[in-house]
Amino acid sequence: MALIRPVLATPPAFDATKEYTFTFSVGSGGDQVVGNQLTIIKQETNDIVYRKSITSFAFSHTIPENTLVNGEYYSAYVFTTNSNGENSSASNSVQFYCFSTPSFEFYNMPVDFVIQNSSYLFRVKYDQAEEESLNSYIFNLYDTQRILISTSGTKYIGSLVKPPNIVEHQFGGLVDNSAYYIEAVGRTVNNTEIKTELISFVVKYSTPNIFTVVQLTNNCQGGYITVKSNLTSIEGESNPTPPVFVDDNTAVDLTGDGSYVIWKEGFAIPNDFTASLWGRSFNKDSTIITMRSKILGDTLTINYREDDANKVYVELIAAKGTACYYIYSDKIDKPAPTDKVQIWLRRISNLYVIGVYNLGSGGA
Repeated sequence: MALIRPVLATPPAFDATKEYTFTFSVGSGGDQVVGNQLTIIKQETNDIVYRKSITSFAFSHTIPENTLVNGEYYSAYVFTTNSNGENSSASNSVQFYCFSTPSFEFYNMPVDFVIQNSSYLFRVKYDQAEEESLNSYIFNLYDTQRILISTSGTKYIGSLVKPPNIVEHQFGGLVDNSAYYIEAVGRTVNNTEIKTELISFVVKYSTPNIFTVVQLTNNCQGGYITVKSNLTSIEGESNPTPPVFVDDNTAVDLTGDGSYVIWKEGFAIPNDFTASLWGRSFNKDSTIITMRSKILGDTLTINYREDDANKVYVELIAAKGTACYYIYSDKIDKPAPTDKVQIWLRRISNLYVIGVYNLGSGGA
């Protein structure tokens, strides 16, 4: 008998900073395999970057961490060896990439992991250092016994879409006072499987309070109406001092480096709130507002973003302790320098909603 030519399995893209095991198969009827030799070639230069023989009955070969380099394209083949020291013919050659481990994580889970509605739009952010594209993803919902009860099915985003990417799926029918697990599984264009953590959350329905700027109370017997305002005037500090007023003294110019206005006294935000800000000609990729709560111990940061397609959006970063998550508004066409832009933020029971709107040059 003689050794049968091995068939080397094509590996997915893997992280070169971690060890990786190549596997192969051998048909029946040949000599006993007692060892193998793996050769790896860097495709760009055709240089052999790894060649090693091992003694093993297993149809596998593990290379140590940092043997290869992330961002490079390689090919590999394997020989097998019998007890007489004879080698088989070379296996098929396989090609593969090495890429850094992608990040794939939920970014819009409530801080306390309590969902207060029967449905929720779960969002996951994918990113990868060498810009390997995400090809497909799937969201899975489990009960407390970790039994699958609902799935999004496999969804595709296309290999031409470069990271970072936001993928999402909405699950409905969440039962009040119940607990669940959620996870997302992705696959890159080079067949690397990635998973989020399996995250637990609970559902507790809540009816939010309605906030209004002005409240009217009809006193029928007295024949009058009581008007109550929730507006409070507070004084701020600025740099430079005094601030540079524009637009007939209705706005402050904060486009210069180091310019800011800060309010830190005369108000408190203990729980739910709605906040709105108006401005124009926001600087690209700049922080528009930062809110810090001494009562709740959390920090909210709103950044103004602009993409390559001439679209703009706002990014909310909500941080509390070690927990941090991101929320993004819908994108709108880039406003003209004279257009008034409104940024709107609401928090209800630790769930945030954010939006950006172009009010036009005559917006109010």
